[in-house]
Amino acid sequence: GSCGGETQILRGGGFPDQKPKDAHAAFLPPQGLMHSSGPVGRHRQLVLVLEGELYLIPFALLKGSSSNEYLYELFSLIAVPSIQALSASAKGQAKKNASAYGNSSSTAAVIGNPKLPSSVMDRWLWGPMPSAEEEAYAVSELLGCQALVGSAATKETVMS
Repeated sequence: GSCGGETQILRGGGFPDQKPKDAHAAFLPPQGLMHSSGPVGRHRQLVLVLEGELYLIPFALLKGSSSNEYLYELFSLIAVPSIQALSASAKGQAKKNASAYGNSSSTAAVIGNPKLPSSVMDRWLWGPMPSAEEEAYAVSELLGCQALVGSAATKETVMS
């Protein structure tokens, strides 16, 4: 992990020692991990391997059945599409750390308030997020890049 913290990797398939009372609980880490001693907050990393439609689940906003804290308050969340991507990312991060940030060229993608299909908005009971759009503009100004918001914030645009 980074900053002397701890990294946890969880994959789908459920956890035999956890009997979820709510459907969303099946997607949360085991309760022992949620309340374990050691680093807390941003010093603990939780790697989410999100395959298929799992990327539609707002993991950062889930709470454990016996916790009043959101997952993003307990962990620094890292989402990857596969274990292979995690391995490639770790190799890339090692190279990035080896070079000085000032000497390397980097790019940033800042996305806020994307226009999502109505089926997704209805499914998750989401509405427009103008604050996220304002934040995206502020962050993009700080980073010197262009914010992708609204209908410009598409997967195709981000991946190109």
